[in-house]
Amino acid sequence: MPATTPMTPEAGENANTTTISVLVCTRGRGDTVRMALDSILSIPDNTFELVLIDQNPDCSTKQAVLPYLHDARLKYVHASDTKGLGLAHNLGMEHSSGSIVAITDDDCTVPADWLEQIKDVFESHPNVGIVFCSVMPGEHDAKLGFIPGFECKRERIIANPFTWRGGIGAGMAVRRTAVEAIGGFDALLGPGAVFPAADDCDIAIRMVINGYQICETNRTLVTHYGFRTFEEGKELTKRDSYGYGAAMSKHIAARNIPMIVSIFLNFLYFVKVVVVASVKHRKPTGAKRLVYFILGLASGLTYSIDRKTMRFLSQR
Repeated sequence: MPATTPMTPEAGENANTTTISVLVCTRGRGDTVRMALDSILSIPDNTFELVLIDQNPDCSTKQAVLPYLHDARLKYVHASDTKGLGLAHNLGMEHSSGSIVAITDDDCTVPADWLEQIKDVFESHPNVGIVFCSVMPGEHDAKLGFIPGFECKRERIIANPFTWRGGIGAGMAVRRTAVEAIGGFDALLGPGAVFPAADDCDIAIRMVINGYQICETNRTLVTHYGFRTFEEGKELTKRDSYGYGAAMSKHIAARNIPMIVSIFLNFLYFVKVVVVASVKHRKPTGAKRLVYFILGLASGLTYSIDRKTMRFLSQR
């Protein structure tokens, strides 16, 4: 594991009695992360810890967070020689102590009862390994672009990966024992990694395969300010489709028949969308998504996997 440098206040370092931790990973955002820190540290609760994993190669984020280090709840880890969200999440799990780890992005804010609601969800559903809440877009000009989000209209439990269409990692929480049982996040998945997406859906599916449940909840939400222009949205679609294809390749390599059937049915659905659009002489919506999904699938199949944990091995 690459070396990391944790920075915490000398006095008042959180004890191992913490029941919930918050994890935020950042890279290349500089002082933008202050918005997330202000929001989380405003929660009126002294029993949680906040772990910030900084993968920025320079010290811009380090300087930005210095004024926050007086708060005993914050642990700052400068992991400048690492890259990739899956790896950052694993580092965050190592540096945190909570039995529940709530995860959000460095461009999000949370409500005051966010952690309370997350804890209640896990307590209500003891077999749930991962929770996704709504991620609502912040204020923006919809004529110029969009902000990715996910709206959960009701709470539901998913025990079958074929019926799950996914939440997003900006509003995610995990049970530590469930993450440990499957060997952690896949370090080759997620923004900045070899396969730059799908770290969130990958770990959720792996949990379900190992007997845990997914919960989508409308009890709470986070607000996302990650604005993209429509042109940037095209690149985001390519990235996500490529990463998702790579994540699905692991189930083909492992000869997981139910998942292979699910992947094939999804593939047929995208083909149908493209064909119908072409027949009606419309722009084939979904064509690029399909192409990049196939490219990710093919690339993922060139990597070996650990069949026990369903994680990519770091070497081809």
